Amino acid sequence: MATPASSGRHVVIVTPGRILKLQPCPLPGSMPASQVQQIENLISPAVKRNVAAIAHTELTALRESVIEDLRYFGRKVGRLILKEARKQLTADPLAETGQMKSLRPNPVAQRELRLFGKCRVLFNVEAARGIVDVVLVGEKRGNSLIVQGKEFVAHHESDSAQ
Repeated sequence: MATPASSGRHVVIVTPGRILKLQPCPLPGSMPASQVQQIENLISPAVKRNVAAIAHTELTALRESVIEDLRYFGRKVGRLILKEARKQLTADPLAETGQMKSLRPNPVAQRELRLFGKCRVLFNVEAARGIVDVVLVGEKRGNSLIVQGKEFVAHHESDSAQ
């Protein structure tokens, strides 16, 4: 019998700090009828709701370092970056577009998302599990990537020209 975690059914809980936490759901028919009734008393299944589902990717809690990266941009811009990154990365994180590309092999990230001209989101994709892991968010200035006000070079370590 499949476990909830292996079934791929999850609920995303958004905390007050806007961290996304992934919780496995029980398999259909595995909950006692009394528990189902309690939930249906809170949220009636008779009322149609407009609920958006995020399919392709699993959104896990953001790394604390990524939250700090976003805070560096300020509240308004950080939220815009997060909103657009979530939109692009949940659609198809493996797409090769003008905004999204694979990076040369490096110890930090497999892929880069370009946003608003100068913002960069570095991330990894576990395609088999449908997971996108955002590693860092920075600003491109010339040939430099600035993360929290400091030049970031670790993603160039395997590039002999650097």
